[in-house]
Amino acid sequence: DVYKHIYQCGLYVTASIVEGLHLSVLEAMRVGAIPLISDIPAHREIAANSEDIFRPLPLDEKLWIKKIKEYQSMDKTALEKLSRQLALTAEKHFSLEKMHDEYDVVYNKILK
Repeated sequence: DVYKHIYQCGLYVTASIVEGLHLSVLEAMRVGAIPLISDIPAHREIAANSEDIFRPLPLDEKLWIKKIKEYQSMDKTALEKLSRQLALTAEKHFSLEKMHDEYDVVYNKILK
């Protein structure tokens, strides 16, 4: 069960250079793990719908270390707030219901 493992993490780190829609990033967000993601098209799509909570990073080791340290230095209240925002954002923009609603719009345009 991927959620059980991701739920135990505060950060979800993926430095992929190629991905389709990266479901594990969405799963991490859904349980409130902070995504630290590389700057590739699939991750940009997720970040674009994340209400500026996070942004993809270029593959620069020093920048990633700096960002991890920033998250480590946040107080517990701020981390909990960020975690809740991520979970709500994932539900709002990437839920199965949202996907079905968007399919309905496309299908209705095609049928007209």
